[in-house]
Amino acid sequence: MIYGVPEGEVRAGHRHKRIIQACICLNGSCRIDVELYGKRTTYRLERPNQLLILDPQDWHTLSEFSKNAYVVVMSSDFYDKDDYVSTPL
Repeated sequence: MIYGVPEGEVRAGHRHKRIIQACICLNGSCRIDVELYGKRTTYRLERPNQLLILDPQDWHTLSEFSKNAYVVVMSSDFYDKDDYVSTPL
């Protein structure tokens, strides 16, 4: 879960080797930028009926959190620090 993010701060800034993630903003809103092979797409999650699936190769950052934003991130597997990749494709 991501909540209480101070104004102007960014979360994530990585991709994965194998883990798939799903993001839902249950309250408030946030921006998710996804980059793949140099192409960037921006998504805005503003309603709890919106779901964004992040494939392992998707470099992603979350930003522009509203003060009341509450984001749930679900994962296809348990946390594994070795699955994180800190460079985009």
